[in-house]
Amino acid sequence: MFFIIIMVIGNKYKSFGHSIDISGDYLIVGAPYMYYPENYGYAYIYQNNLGTWEEIKKLSATDNNSDDFFGSSVAINNNYAVVGSARHDYDINSENFIENTGALYIYTNNGNLWNDSMKTTASKRVNYAEFGTSIKMDGDYVFSGAPYEVNNRGAVFVYTQTPTVAITSHPENVLNLCYEETITFSVITENADSFKWQYKSSTSNVYADVTDNATYSGSNTATLTVNANININNTFFRCVVSSQYESVTSGIALIQYEDIPPTITSLHDDIFINADNNCNTILENYTSEVTMTDNCSDIITITQSPDAGIEITGETNQILLLVSDYAGNTSSISFNIEVVDDINPTISCAENVTLNITSEEIFYTVLDNEFDPLKTDDNCEIAEVSNNINSYATLSGEEIPIGENYIIWTVTDVSGNYINCTQIITVNSRASIRNLNSQIIISPNPARNYVKINNINQINEIKITDITGKTVFVTQNKLRMKNIVA
Repeated sequence: MFFIIIMVIGNKYKSFGHSIDISGDYLIVGAPYMYYPENYGYAYIYQNNLGTWEEIKKLSATDNNSDDFFGSSVAINNNYAVVGSARHDYDINSENFIENTGALYIYTNNGNLWNDSMKTTASKRVNYAEFGTSIKMDGDYVFSGAPYEVNNRGAVFVYTQTPTVAITSHPENVLNLCYEETITFSVITENADSFKWQYKSSTSNVYADVTDNATYSGSNTATLTVNANININNTFFRCVVSSQYESVTSGIALIQYEDIPPTITSLHDDIFINADNNCNTILENYTSEVTMTDNCSDIITITQSPDAGIEITGETNQILLLVSDYAGNTSSISFNIEVVDDINPTISCAENVTLNITSEEIFYTVLDNEFDPLKTDDNCEIAEVSNNINSYATLSGEEIPIGENYIIWTVTDVSGNYINCTQIITVNSRASIRNLNSQIIISPNPARNYVKINNINQINEIKITDITGKTVFVTQNKLRMKNIVA
């Protein structure tokens, strides 16, 4: 025979060992005067480890007060422990002060954690009853003595231990789910008589109750059937199982759709399309020219970006074809469309012209834009207008020599398309009128389109010829002469 002494190191007046109980390898010891003189009280649970009793839990009331004498009685049976606090003053909600009425605290063993699960008091609380002075556990029953109940005649309160609801098998994740596939979630329980399945999305923090409909059935049973006919990807499920005494929530199970993208096949290579008169083209719909398959469902959508029907222009227009399955998996292909401008620009040259200069001159100097093209245009954009004389877009200030001069104008657009037109500028050297009466003045001399004659009264006849010598005007009528120069 041997003895093992268990003691708490510390100050005196702890009354460690005031109450004691044992069940299997578990020992509980009360110390109602712990922290004297406040006397809050504690209880200690020990476990037998190869003959050595090791402390595994120190128990206290969550609403302890001074002189509560928590630990004045203790009892332990399997995975339950009860501690009496004979001089506690409050009800189960820590309210309604009645001095020394007493209370019991019940603890449940869960992996040697011994969690606080319940507080109870006498059904009728009275002053100084000291309910919880003594405790005894036997099977599913708890007996608690209240020696000063009923005018100090005393009473014993009997409680029945209710079956604990337990979940022994939890729902499991369902991954790689296909659209319209049917799956089930199940729980296996003990002592449960009702079930309520709940769900929430990955973006929500709140669970909602599942109701039976086309998607769900068995929402109030141990097995929930889910028909994935709607988008429930990344949805979480759990089951709340209950008895008339308590409720327990299962572990969480996740539904997640398969993540294999659909396949897309296309014969589209880069495409060249001729531009229209506005340098654009209307984008066609290319979605019908692809082949799409998916490992789960025939419900595949395809989109085109940019959308068909819009105007595009320029060298590089990337077209993206994107296919998506019901789970949101995507694949894509892309190709380029180049809008090609093969339309020549247009140009209108000024009419051919003949110019006369004096014999003293050797060229004609162009004034401003008098011989520039009348109009140039292009469906896209003109890059350059030039001529074969100075390679510029204008002849202004250019010196045109005597003789026939072929002016070739060229307009080129940004795509390199070009077109020409030709203008002939003939420059003649003609002598001016000489040996005139000093009082008769003709200007300009020689003339192009008009002449001005001063002192016409001294002239008997006016005859005007062109540069070929052809007579274009002649008169001897004084009145008509006057009207010509007016």
